[in-house]
Amino acid sequence: MKNILIAIRSIFKKGRHNVMKIVSLGIGLAVGLVLIAKVYFEQSYDDFYPDRDRVYQVWAKYQQNGGELKDYPQTSGGIAPTMQQQIPEIETVTRYTSFGDWTFTMTDTKMKYSGRCIIADSCFFDILPRPMLIGNAKEVLSTPMYVLISSRIAKNIGGDVIGKNFTVDSSPGRTMTIGGVFEEVPENSHSRYDVIVSMASAGRFMWEGSPTNMLGNDRYISYVKLHKGVNPLALEEQVHTFVNSYFPPEEQQKTGFNIGFSFHELDGLHKELPQVKRMTWILSLLAFALIFTAVMNYILIALSSLAGRSKEIALHKSYGASGSDVLRLTMTETLLHMAVSMVLAIVLIFLCRGLIEDLLGVSPETLLL
Repeated sequence: MKNILIAIRSIFKKGRHNVMKIVSLGIGLAVGLVLIAKVYFEQSYDDFYPDRDRVYQVWAKYQQNGGELKDYPQTSGGIAPTMQQQIPEIETVTRYTSFGDWTFTMTDTKMKYSGRCIIADSCFFDILPRPMLIGNAKEVLSTPMYVLISSRIAKNIGGDVIGKNFTVDSSPGRTMTIGGVFEEVPENSHSRYDVIVSMASAGRFMWEGSPTNMLGNDRYISYVKLHKGVNPLALEEQVHTFVNSYFPPEEQQKTGFNIGFSFHELDGLHKELPQVKRMTWILSLLAFALIFTAVMNYILIALSSLAGRSKEIALHKSYGASGSDVLRLTMTETLLHMAVSMVLAIVLIFLCRGLIEDLLGVSPETLLL
């Protein structure tokens, strides 16, 4: 305790440059912590989904006239459900299609709200679940003109939202009913949305073709959930058989259009992207360089003040302090400076929260908490 009091009293002593050491270390830690948190955030995408190791996104593979084989992360509406029927290793499937940003007007209050909208089938939460705060997701997503809304939207609307109606500004005359509220999707999700419209309602808002078509209208993001212990690589032959049964090889050869499908693990949809990998390496190196520079700067300032501290150390020894006592006092000062620098770093992060969110696209609360 005595060493702590001495360290506190020595912070503003002349010749120590303690304020400079704390400020430089605090700034370095602030920037370094934000960058490290951003790297961790990018690597933690979709880690809140249960059984994510068994969930795969279905991608189509197209090759035309012997050209380059291209992956496409969307499929026709009937691909995933038909796969489930043909391949017993698939436990369940779902699909959704993005419907952009909605602005809608409540029927009772005439207040306007906005949110990102998707159209999904009734099994959506079986594969990509969110905690339901009110209502039954499967029932709502099976009922035409019914929607689920996020807790954020429900909070903005206020009060009991179940059963309330609204109209979409871009589709006047079509009234939607709120049937349930789900917990808001975290920021580290590959797919974020605020409103989920039942797929039975899709035809009221757009030309949807057939949600069970096998070719064309490939606007759907499809997912499969495999049974436990199933390796997706072991399903290549079954997927090939599935393709040949619906897209005969002779027809593919005749049209010069080859098609196939592949499974991509949910856990790697974001962090395996080339740009995310590059960003991770760059930010990691920057974070290390900044923290290393801040620590070295602290050490250099401390070394430069040793000459001025020699008399103080000699005075301590003249009063009976041993070498270990002087070492403990020095370590206490260093730990105190680190603690103050860390507090300063956190304060700086939240003072610059707007700038951080603009640069990194994520709020400091999400990054650090």
